[in-house]
Amino acid sequence: MVLELVFYSFRDIQKVIHKRSLASTAYFARESLKAIEALHSIGIVYGTMCPSDVFVGMPPHESKIYLANMSNARKFADELRCSTKPWMYASRAAHHGKEEGRKEDLESWFYNVVESTTRKPSNSQKGALESLSRSS
Repeated sequence: MVLELVFYSFRDIQKVIHKRSLASTAYFARESLKAIEALHSIGIVYGTMCPSDVFVGMPPHESKIYLANMSNARKFADELRCSTKPWMYASRAAHHGKEEGRKEDLESWFYNVVESTTRKPSNSQKGALESLSRSS
């Protein structure tokens, strides 16, 4: 039901937009950090975050960021769960099988922001935005 409220994941957007401005990356960083802070304020650790878990809202709410896939989310005091997410976004603690907390959420968030800032889409993705728009 929640997925009916979202448009594209940040991963989808990364695949089709060839040049991402620093301003749009900063906006993604700020808004996704707010979403993580909201979870932390109610005592929940998100776990490893990857771009396919961060969604943009449907128009007219396209400025709203949503976190999906709460399979690794848990209360702070819960037992450790093994992350099933891509390891490239996982915190160092997750790599070592250690307990993850707020700090590890921020570390995972940081890896997403760095990739978003430095990653350059390939030329093979030309025209992908049009095909993505047609498929929705």
